[in-house]
Amino acid sequence: MLGFLKQVKATFPDLLSSSFFTALDDFLATHPECSLERVLELNLSELDHPSESLDLSQADLEPMEEEAAEPRQNDILKLTGLASGYRLLAELKITKVVEPESAMAPVLTVAEFFTKRAVSPTPLFKELCVHLLRLATSLGVGESSILESLKPTKAWNVMGDELCRHFVRNTGAFVPAALRLTNGAVPLMTQVLNYVLRDKTLVSMVGSIMSSEVMKHWTLLAPHFNEDCAQAVVNSAVLILEKLVSLSPEIASPKSPHFETLFAIFLKLLERPKATLVDKVLVLGLLPAFATDAHQSTCEKLRDALENMVLQHFPMEVSKLLPGAPELLSYTKAMRKLLAGLESTGSTMLLELLLRVLYREDKNHFLEPEVLLSLRRTMPQCSEAKQLQLLNSAYKCAATLRGLPTPARLSIASKLLPQLLKHSSKSSLRQFFVENVVAILDTVGSKIRSGSEWQLTSKIVALSCLEVLYSCLHKDDVSGKQSAINNSFCRAREVATVVGNELTKEVTKHTNMLKKERGELGGDEENAYLWRHLRCAAYNVIAAVVSCTQVEAQFYDVFLFQEKPEKQLKLELERERLAAERAKEEREERERQRQHEIELERLRLQQRSETPV
Repeated sequence: MLGFLKQVKATFPDLLSSSFFTALDDFLATHPECSLERVLELNLSELDHPSESLDLSQADLEPMEEEAAEPRQNDILKLTGLASGYRLLAELKITKVVEPESAMAPVLTVAEFFTKRAVSPTPLFKELCVHLLRLATSLGVGESSILESLKPTKAWNVMGDELCRHFVRNTGAFVPAALRLTNGAVPLMTQVLNYVLRDKTLVSMVGSIMSSEVMKHWTLLAPHFNEDCAQAVVNSAVLILEKLVSLSPEIASPKSPHFETLFAIFLKLLERPKATLVDKVLVLGLLPAFATDAHQSTCEKLRDALENMVLQHFPMEVSKLLPGAPELLSYTKAMRKLLAGLESTGSTMLLELLLRVLYREDKNHFLEPEVLLSLRRTMPQCSEAKQLQLLNSAYKCAATLRGLPTPARLSIASKLLPQLLKHSSKSSLRQFFVENVVAILDTVGSKIRSGSEWQLTSKIVALSCLEVLYSCLHKDDVSGKQSAINNSFCRAREVATVVGNELTKEVTKHTNMLKKERGELGGDEENAYLWRHLRCAAYNVIAAVVSCTQVEAQFYDVFLFQEKPEKQLKLELERERLAAERAKEEREERERQRQHEIELERLRLQQRSETPV
């Protein structure tokens, strides 16, 4: 309707103005109580007769009781219609000029009402208040004046959604006005952003506009991130950034003109010296927005900032933290934020960081099952190129990364790497082996040096990859003249005439040798365990090769076990060793629990001693 009338006014300006003025004068001659002056001079308290005042700090406010409800509702409806009508005339600029003091009157009466009366008005009354504010806006009152007037009142507590809806209509004027508020700018912006995020329609309509307006007036928000700001203020500003990115993800994309500004703030927040890990967990909510950038410089800066955070705040031995301790809770939240970033972006940098943190101890990490579950969800969502990058990163971490303890490499080989390989697409899996099959076979076939724990573990990692190769791919993918994997192997070995079974023959040869390898069982217990693990891995590869490439029964006879007394003795010794290890772990767990109870008792006694009698 407003758009139509504006078009009419632009086409026939004199006709529309004279017609409205004549009709309005005739109407006011018989209904003087409906004049604009009477609407502007309205006192809301005269319409309000609550039986009692209520505390606005209460979460649920009861509607105020009404006396003479029917007549008062009619008055409110009539006043709402008048305010809406005069607003329409003002926007068409066919009303009389109103003095600034008079135009400001509706704002002041709304502010006065919510200052004096701590009540929850009826929906009709709230609608009247909103129309009065919109009337004031159309008469030339700025959004900053409205915000300054309502800020010290209880209006935002009582009718926050209605006010948010009013200000969202004029985002361009609201954002700079809100950011210029001396106090309360951040909570006010947060409330409006929350209101928009609750409605998908509003997000699509004003999300990008609101984000652009905030970035256009970035200089008003930037001081909230200064080093001298209180951490609570910084955290509130971080929430605004997170909501802006949720409203309009493109403002944090590498192609956005605001990317460098936001990325610099993100790094600054991660490196903030006064911030605790709890504070930085809030900052990590922005991680998915920046972990998507594949530029090397961005990845390096982000990796350095995250590694510094890990160095400053993450414990070296998580298993020593007491259950329920604040340090453990904040550490868990931070790890889950990193995991969420990996799941949403598929960043190889985040995967490598998580692997180094997850497997820095000899013991199993309590978050390992959660990480494996997340990776199962992540791989199918990634593109084939991203899947290949993740596979290469995980394989290189397990096969070549120095510094990881042997149990960590074995965990990657037996749990994480097969998980990634099995949940990748067939084309990504084939391409991974095309690129890495030669290095894998070189590792499997290398001569074992005496007492080389690193080499034994590398062979186990390589064998776990070969097991997946023959378990998950079709026979035509691993053998035959059309096999890209076999052809890649033949090119590296400079095979002149390709038959198709070259790869399988070499895999079978090396795994049969490893299966029969006795190893240094007379050495230390750890190497003996590695030798057993190596032979089991070789045996599994042989089984996978046969099940993939053979159909005759004679090839499966070799897997039928025959009972031998010496095997039974070894099994009993192994069971005894495992039972001793479990008993030791149970004793350690009981001791940790006892220490935790002692610490809690000490804290209770300390609190009692500090409590005045």
